[in-house]
Amino acid sequence: MFTVNYSYISKVNRVFGPDGNAAQLATWDSNSHAFIASLTPSKQHTVSVFIYDFEFEDVAANSSTTFGMEYIGTIGLVSLAASYATQSDNANNPTTYKADYMSAVLSFNLAPVELSLGYELLGSDDSIAVFKTPLATFHKFQGWSNQLAATPTTGVEDIYVKVNRKIGAAKVDLIYHQFNSDKGSLNYGSEINAAVTYPINKNVSAQLTYAAYDAKDFSTDADKIWLTMNFKF
Repeated sequence: MFTVNYSYISKVNRVFGPDGNAAQLATWDSNSHAFIASLTPSKQHTVSVFIYDFEFEDVAANSSTTFGMEYIGTIGLVSLAASYATQSDNANNPTTYKADYMSAVLSFNLAPVELSLGYELLGSDDSIAVFKTPLATFHKFQGWSNQLAATPTTGVEDIYVKVNRKIGAAKVDLIYHQFNSDKGSLNYGSEINAAVTYPINKNVSAQLTYAAYDAKDFSTDADKIWLTMNFKF
């Protein structure tokens, strides 16, 4: 099966609404294009290529062009998700740069436990600029404490181990991250994440989440805890 998806993005509605502020705008005016083509020769394997051509009038530093490819596949109890991309400045961006992105996640289904080994790199161009993901869900990546939500210009190398399993009706997730820089041989620090999700009924679930960042060469120690309720209608 071969699929092609194209999107034109004229405006980005951000989480800092409805009014935002000078530091975090509620919306970005955009003249951006996203193209993804995927080939799925079987249910177990998918190869994709993508092009993101971003132009943001309000935040010129995030204007960029990204070319990349991704593979997602499963063989027996083992699955692999791997991607590579290269990014350069675009349109009104005042900085000329080129930076790379790499990611690989190897997962083992050892029921009732799933074990994942992961690597993610947001590369740096000689500490001048870093690979940017302006439309990403930042909280999901590089640790839940959000200490690295604003990527340092020296880049980020994230090596992590994740374990999840069900205990009764509850789902438990444990993750350990080691953060290093792409340039400058810095040890940013490490982080432990833990989450327990419990379904109260088919429409309501509760989640307790904890994040502990142990700072070395970047930011400061941080401990965060959340208790959330999720409702399905």
